Amino acid sequence: MLVAYICHVKRLQIYIDEDVDRALAVEARRRRTSKAALIREYVAEHLRQPGPDPVDAFVGSFVGEADLSASIDDVVYGKHE
Repeated sequence: MLVAYICHVKRLQIYIDEDVDRALAVEARRRRTSKAALIREYVAEHLRQPGPDPVDAFVGSFVGEADLSASIDDVVYGKHE
């Protein structure tokens, strides 16, 4: 994979476990790229993935009829018969 960088890049020094380094070396060789390119790709991919939606924490935490959102006017303003 050839990656061209148009924006500025920053040099960064990191420490990783030896087994992770070996796995990176194997994968880099297999893909014919550098370990640094793999790390950049993996970090960018991880940061692009959306995290969990905080609204999901509320699902099931309220008691009421299942169709309250479908009849929101009735809930807020009272039923008009």
